[in-house]
Amino acid sequence: MPKFTRDQQKRPTLREEIIALDRDLLNLLLRRFNLLEHMRGNRGHLLPVEEKELREAWQNEAQRFSSDPRLTSQLFSLLQELSFFPKPKHQESCDKAARSAFNLAPAQKAVDLKLNLPASAWHSHAWLTLAAFSGQNLTIAHSLMHDAQHALCRALNDLGAKVSTHDDTVDLVASVPCQAKDLSLHCGNSFEVFALLAAQYIVRPSRLRCTAEGDLKLCNLSPLAHFLPSLGARLAYVVPKSTGFPIRLECSGVLPKKITVPQDLPASFVEALLLALPFAEAPTTISFAEHPERDRILARTRPILEAAEAQAAEVEPWVVSVNPAPLVIPLDLSLPCEMQVSAPLFAIIRLLGGRGEFSGFFADDDVSCDMLALLTDLGLSIEHDSAKQTITVTSEACSASTDKEPHVSQKLLHEATPLLAAIWAAYALKGIALPQLTLTSQQKRTVFEFFTALGLEENSEGLLTATHSPQVLWNAPSPAWAMSLAIAACARKASGFKLGNAGIITELWPRFWAVYNALQGAKAVSQNAATAPSPRRRRILTSAVAEIPREPQE
Repeated sequence: MPKFTRDQQKRPTLREEIIALDRDLLNLLLRRFNLLEHMRGNRGHLLPVEEKELREAWQNEAQRFSSDPRLTSQLFSLLQELSFFPKPKHQESCDKAARSAFNLAPAQKAVDLKLNLPASAWHSHAWLTLAAFSGQNLTIAHSLMHDAQHALCRALNDLGAKVSTHDDTVDLVASVPCQAKDLSLHCGNSFEVFALLAAQYIVRPSRLRCTAEGDLKLCNLSPLAHFLPSLGARLAYVVPKSTGFPIRLECSGVLPKKITVPQDLPASFVEALLLALPFAEAPTTISFAEHPERDRILARTRPILEAAEAQAAEVEPWVVSVNPAPLVIPLDLSLPCEMQVSAPLFAIIRLLGGRGEFSGFFADDDVSCDMLALLTDLGLSIEHDSAKQTITVTSEACSASTDKEPHVSQKLLHEATPLLAAIWAAYALKGIALPQLTLTSQQKRTVFEFFTALGLEENSEGLLTATHSPQVLWNAPSPAWAMSLAIAACARKASGFKLGNAGIITELWPRFWAVYNALQGAKAVSQNAATAPSPRRRRILTSAVAEIPREPQE
């Protein structure tokens, strides 16, 4: 009989057993994904009957093991959204780095960029909704044309509007005002789109069924469900024991004379409700004085209501009285630029140096002002011509010092965490230590994963330093984090970083990669952005089945 050494007889540790179980789970999830793909077939989705049978079977089995709603409901929704890498053509090239990933390594040269900054997504969505339910013309140029914009346009067309898109322009032709039809609408992965549509239903006697996708399917709508009965409406979950989409909305259209907004209601829904009150049947007063984001709500809605000539007035601090009246959509409407995609371009100019000439203007809100102040503190020169609505940004390449210590407000930490993490990481890669960011526990977890992927760690003094090699491949958890990796790559002179899910950026700004790949070719970018059609989305059907490569036997 063969003799075994003591090391060979040693049982695996608990950590090793958990790692082995995780590997088995991934293989099972992959097998489930392949079976689902066969069920979906050429349709690209499951039939409602199939989806219902799978969900009911899952819940019946899950209830035998746990009463946790995350296991019985949320985990099933997450499993339905999982995707895997396609099967590699050559089995020997199964390394992660060999898969379809973007190598982010921009040229270390000064930026020369001329570009029309995209219009703010929030303002675009708000004005499109008001124009559609008013039955008036509206044209939005330099639109983001991202997933949320397309979801809103499809929903408005289903409700009777005439919305068309061409290149980066959205046209709404005057027609019969949209009605709150008893339909099933899809809001994509945007809570803003859902809020704008739902608010228009709440001010009218109506019924609505709404579906979502992505992370939005897992959101908790309990605060909204508890608030709606005070507005004469009711929210019901289609899936039993769940707290998210899909949902049913039943509205009486009879609103109270005064609405008091609770503290836990999402700010986006409060803003949407304010914009929908001019369509109500009776005057209404809404108070959001106790809401933690009351300043943001007022700053984003008051300019729109004033521009649309709504009969609204602030009778007390953060208390607005709204009378029903027809709205007027301005013919020469100008929308502020989207800071979420403009600020990353400014940060890139600060890192690489150079010059950028942009057309657009900024919204007068706290987050935009704080972001511009931060970039100015870091050494960026920003000149804003309000008359011509142009912005000129200039900077020398980032050196070993900054003009002064940057100030980061709490609002900026909350609204722009990925961008701040990218700037701090880029400076660390250049050997510059910035003051430590004060983050919440949830923010720290994501930021830590981002820094670790870049090979950065905090030292004993709390400053970022490069301590190890970056990950071979990193998958961004959101479009903003994908953009953050692209910013940090501007500070790395070596081979750059690899992004495994570059397509996720289309949820935020589909044209970002075209601009990023031509940072030193300004004229080509600006002309193509105005004339080149946006890429058509296609679903490629294939019989190839995804599989995880086998590990070599020891």
